[in-house]
Amino acid sequence: MDRMEAAGIPVVVLDFNAQTVEKHVASIAALGGVLGEVERAKTLSDIYSSAVADVSRRLIGVTDRPKVYMELGRKGADEIGNSWGNAMWGRLVETAGGVNIAKDQVAKWGPISPEHVLAQNPEKIFLAGAAWTSSDKAVVAIALVLDVLTGPAFLAIGDVVVALFAPSSASPTTSVIVWDIRLPMALMAIVVGAALGIADTAMQTILGNPLASPYTLGF
Repeated sequence: MDRMEAAGIPVVVLDFNAQTVEKHVASIAALGGVLGEVERAKTLSDIYSSAVADVSRRLIGVTDRPKVYMELGRKGADEIGNSWGNAMWGRLVETAGGVNIAKDQVAKWGPISPEHVLAQNPEKIFLAGAAWTSSDKAVVAIALVLDVLTGPAFLAIGDVVVALFAPSSASPTTSVIVWDIRLPMALMAIVVGAALGIADTAMQTILGNPLASPYTLGF
């Protein structure tokens, strides 16, 4: 971020991770200003704020709040997925009038003990899904992109994109940095990482030891 500011590139921080209405509304307003959609951003903020306020009004005087267990059940019935403490879905449960049984078990998110779930005997159980079934591949792709974008020489994102997809339109310096230096090194890192992973699997299988690694035999 310091390098972007030093290059004169404006930086706008949107804080949706704070999970408060105030921060969300401020972030929506900032985004609307950047995109030239101030009125649309205000409309979205008003809808969001009024919906949360309406839920809070409905809960005034309500004392009988159901115990709720929420789990990210994307890995199936054989594995316990993450629950949320006082964050994300956990906070949403509390805001909606439920008692989140994971609140005191995990700080942000993580699996909780099956014994605790049984002991609490929750009245409502929600199993959430997830679309990032190939998250490992996504991480590799993101790492590759970041590796090509960063380096000792500052290159604008747009210049890197042009060098990758329209090399003839890029400057000779940018093309050399991207194609001859950064991209080969990034791809080589992926190949080496994959080779180490295969070597890990081979050593663990041959030696019957899940802790074995390529270095076990001195490689």
